[in-house]
Amino acid sequence: MNETMRNQSFHFTELQCRGLFFAYSVIADKDSEGRISDKDASTLCQRIESEFRVSFPYDKLSQYSNYQRRLNFEDLKRYLAECCLNRIYEEFSTCNFLKGCWNYYQEHMSIDEHQNSKRLDLDQLFKLWYIYNIFNDGNTTTTTISMISIAPLFKKVANIVGIQWSDDEYFQYPLNADYWKVIDEFVGVLFVKIDDNFMDEIISDLYKFYVLNVIKIGYLSKRGHRVANIRERFFTLSYNELEYHTENMKEKKGSITINQDTLVQSYPADKVGGITKYCFAVTDGETKKNEKLSKKLKALKQQLKEEKKKSHKQETDLSSPNQVNQTSISVVNQVDQQNQNLTQETNTSTLKASFKTKEKESQKLETDVSDAMPVKQEAAISDDNNLEQARLIHTYIY
Repeated sequence: MNETMRNQSFHFTELQCRGLFFAYSVIADKDSEGRISDKDASTLCQRIESEFRVSFPYDKLSQYSNYQRRLNFEDLKRYLAECCLNRIYEEFSTCNFLKGCWNYYQEHMSIDEHQNSKRLDLDQLFKLWYIYNIFNDGNTTTTTISMISIAPLFKKVANIVGIQWSDDEYFQYPLNADYWKVIDEFVGVLFVKIDDNFMDEIISDLYKFYVLNVIKIGYLSKRGHRVANIRERFFTLSYNELEYHTENMKEKKGSITINQDTLVQSYPADKVGGITKYCFAVTDGETKKNEKLSKKLKALKQQLKEEKKKSHKQETDLSSPNQVNQTSISVVNQVDQQNQNLTQETNTSTLKASFKTKEKESQKLETDVSDAMPVKQEAAISDDNNLEQARLIHTYIY
């Protein structure tokens, strides 16, 4: 790995901070200021390190601790970001990072104290813990969650397992609860009537559904693209995709790719039954390209159709016997008329030339012999010119 890659800056997300704080908060020897020893910090970092199969520079840990070799949560974050996680910038995985935090957390927790958790194995507990942190949009330095924030998850699971959901009963719970209280609710209420296989399937599906780059989740009313009816769908927005499922999350109905070619259009808000409805339309890049191609293809088809009609009409006109005969007769008549006109012109010219020749010959006899030659030559020349013109006209005509 080159030095440029090693010096990439790393910034924690809220989800990563919450996961790390779980591991940080469980360490037993925190002092009154909430600090941990550099030894405990080293052990925690080793647990995270094991998920990436790299070595962290623990000799630099002392640079982030105080004179008593103790660190607070911000010190620990800075050490990890500046000395450890920037070394694996391209290979970094949030899932692996949180798995390291979870392993450290559960190793220092007395899980046996929570009876309902015994029905779940460590992998199931980790998946629910991961989802718990996704729904927790509160402070990054707390391990509790607002029950209002996680209510959609409880409602979804209740619908899956066939339990009647009641908002009134649910909101009788305390406003905030820790992770183990949530586990008690899952196992002691939602999963109480289903077998272990079905429970494992539900947890796995929830993990797949919520963990993969989820940005926003919730219900939207969607208009069908084939039948223009309105249906409520459960949507999941990730960094590169908008997916929508049936209300019970059992069936994926479709998805829209999110990239630089995606078109998002907003529409004016409308009030329906006193509730403001915000409307928008999303068109992915492929759909936009397909619409343009569809328009071009439609125009091309129309053009070909018109040309085909025109060609068919021309073929029909040429194949009509009456039309052919009439055209042929018209052409023959025109040629005959032209020939007759040319023949008449030729005969007239010939007669004129003959008359002039006779007239000249008569004049020549009456003239003196000594003077006749020039006249005869001139007349001959004149006659020759007339005859030549007549021959030229005759040749041109025929």
